[in-house]
Amino acid sequence: MKNSKRLIIFLFALLFAFSLVLGQGASIRAKAWTEEQQKMIDEDYKSIAKPGQVKNLKVSQLVYNQDNKAKFKFTWKKVKCTGYIIEFSNSKKFSKVTRFSTKSNSLPYHYLTRGKTWYVRVVAYNSEKWAATPNKYGKYSKVVKFKAK
Repeated sequence: MKNSKRLIIFLFALLFAFSLVLGQGASIRAKAWTEEQQKMIDEDYKSIAKPGQVKNLKVSQLVYNQDNKAKFKFTWKKVKCTGYIIEFSNSKKFSKVTRFSTKSNSLPYHYLTRGKTWYVRVVAYNSEKWAATPNKYGKYSKVVKFKAK
């Protein structure tokens, strides 16, 4: 009877030790896989070219709608990139920002409140097909200040 209890305790201890070893092995394999993935992501990120600075940002006011909102068109010089992000703000420091992304070198319109001063800037970015690879951004364009009349 004593020997059978010892045998059972020994088997449980062996099973527990074996599960620890397997658990550590699985975590080592998972860590190696994530390191391999990170290396692939880093290589992809290095291969992405940084786009140039967006220049010649122009604002043209078009019309008003019935809600007292002004309709604008924003255009800029093309840069070799995947897309653009255009940012609007009421403050010079862009503390509260509204962002839009586009693949063309213009944003046809955006309704902005009349009588307020607005600031706008554009940045170009390049991205890869991998969702995990972050975008590479160029320099922001010069900030254009305009008033919605």
